[in-house]
Amino acid sequence: CSIGGNVATNAGGLCCVKYGVTTDSVLGLEVVLADGEVLRTGRRTVKGVAGYDLTKLFVGSEGTLGVITQATLALKPLPQAPATLVASFNSTQAAGQAVTAIVREGLVPSLLEIMDQSSIRAAEEYLNTEIGHGRDCAALLLCQSDTGGEAARRELAVIEGICESNGAGMTYLTDDLAEGRMLLQARRVVLLALECYGAWITDDVCVPRTRIADLIAGCERISAESGLRIAVVGHAGDGNMHPTIVYQSDSAAQLARAQAAVRSADVELAKARALLKAVIGSSSDDTLDAVGNLDETVQFAPLHDLRQQVLDSHPALAESSALTARSKAIVSQEKARRIPEPTVSGEYERQPDITLYRFGVNVPLPLWDRRKGQIAEAQAEVSRSEALERQRRLGIMAALERAYDQYQINNEQVRALEAGSLREAEAAVEAARSAYKFGERGIVEVLDAQRVLQGVRSDLLDAQYARRSALIDLEELGATH
Repeated sequence: CSIGGNVATNAGGLCCVKYGVTTDSVLGLEVVLADGEVLRTGRRTVKGVAGYDLTKLFVGSEGTLGVITQATLALKPLPQAPATLVASFNSTQAAGQAVTAIVREGLVPSLLEIMDQSSIRAAEEYLNTEIGHGRDCAALLLCQSDTGGEAARRELAVIEGICESNGAGMTYLTDDLAEGRMLLQARRVVLLALECYGAWITDDVCVPRTRIADLIAGCERISAESGLRIAVVGHAGDGNMHPTIVYQSDSAAQLARAQAAVRSADVELAKARALLKAVIGSSSDDTLDAVGNLDETVQFAPLHDLRQQVLDSHPALAESSALTARSKAIVSQEKARRIPEPTVSGEYERQPDITLYRFGVNVPLPLWDRRKGQIAEAQAEVSRSEALERQRRLGIMAALERAYDQYQINNEQVRALEAGSLREAEAAVEAARSAYKFGERGIVEVLDAQRVLQGVRSDLLDAQYARRSALIDLEELGATH
């Protein structure tokens, strides 16, 4: 392992959730290009925002753009001794929900790791100890805070509460450094522990933090189908996961099953890529992190037709309409209960099922008065429910028109970028590469063209996100059903 290798691969680690990956600490580089030219990028100052960020382009390029010979790195203060929290869950879904809740709460621990049941069992057998909460432990979260002292304990106490509210069967918090290292050792030895069962094939994938449980469940299903042990550990804080397939290297059948499991995982990845395309769009199969040509234009009915469609299907309006109908039914029921008009003679009188009292002239009977009050109250309830229904209708129509207009605007932006700026930038990159190939331009001009293309793709991705957001709003309103 070398600093240059870390820079070339943009390597991460257990503390990425708080401190980021290698690129977040690289200020500048010295790079030797393919033609022997030495290129220096970056800055020696804290701030440097002018011009293209070529440093970020080379970090993670894995030697395809040049060989890194020097790196200027940012130094960070030594963190405080960490406090450690362990939480065990009886389901990976509950652990995944806890991770989502921690992130949404805005908490940034220095470490947030997850282990599935297979990796827990392997580590327990390797260390000859129990780290979960019995045999039913399906997932384990390990968390650390290096803010120091009472602040670290408070941060982990909040995370502990989140874990418990999401179904943690056991939580344990300690600020003892040695004890924290022992707990974290279970995460660090997983690959060594798996070697006791045979050879392994591991992968390095990243998923949205809200889909970690889905990834683990998918690996469990592939494990059951292939008959091979598959363990999953990873950085829950940023979604970087490491599924590992274990097989016997001297068994051709097991090797074939392991390769088939990898292919099954590739199929799942392809499905995930298709889902990602459906959500935000993508440019091409070889550049998923760019954006591109997926046609996500939806042909909507005219707005006046959509209004009636939404009004007919929106659940809030259905609720209001039902409330109005119930209120009107009560009014009808009350009116149907006929009670004879009272007389005002001032004498004792009796009518069917009604006991009359002596009263003064022009003063109605108490029971009749109550009946009229009940009818009036029911009529007032009808008025309130009708007013609520009208208010909801107006609000839904306003939301529909905003989402409809926003979708059309965003869709036009996407189409303009795809048909104009993106094609021009791609053509400029090809022209620069061709000129470089024949010695007419330098590599810097090629990199400049690529940076422009990357900027256009970023703009297109933003436009596609905005378009998808408007589409989701329309879907929630019922305009796309």
